Formats: sequence, C-alpha cells, structure tokens
Amino acid sequence: MFLFVINQDYEIHNESYPWKSAKDVAIDITLPNWLIPKAAVSLAPEGVTPAKITAKSGNGQTKVMIDTLEVGQLIVLCNDPGAEVKYRSAYSKIMEFENKTF
Repeated sequence: MFLFVINQDYEIHNESYPWKSAKDVAIDITLPNWLIPKAAVSLAPEGVTPAKITAKSGNGQTKVMIDTLEVGQLIVLCNDPGAEVKYRSAYSKIMEFENKTF
C-alpha cells in the first residue's frame, strides 16, 4: 500500500509557499484484513529509510508515525518483511544508472 502524506500547513504568499514543519505526526488508518504490514519504508530522493508503524493483527488498525514532515512523504506498507532490503537495492541501481557517464 502506498501512503502519500502531505503537509498542508503553509502560508499563501505571492512569491513562495513556506511550509511549517510538522513534528511527531501520527496517522491512524484501517487497512483491509489481508494487509498486515510486516515492513514500512519511506521513499524519498535522498534514499530509502525505515518508517515507524504499529499494526494490530486481525483488525486492520495501523498507526504510521513520522518524526518530521516537511512538504510531503511517500510511505510504502508491505506484507513482505524483506521489503526494505529490496527497495534499497532498487534505489542503488537507479542511482547507479543516474550517475553513469555515457
């Protein structure tokens, strides 16, 4: 499951939209019974990092915690406990190709 978290705490201004960082964000969601996340990762241009979650078996209640939310964050909730390793590997391959000299 992809979870897109957007910080809507910004000031409208003619020249820019400065965001105010949100601290200790907690998102409570109810997932389908077949999705009991064993891993959660945050995907960003800077890399792949583990995300903090708590999931209760059977009732779908899941909480995702974000220490600091700037503009937005993409979090992937996975049934596969090895998802973080797979995403890190894919990220490394993408960055290797992006930095390749032709």
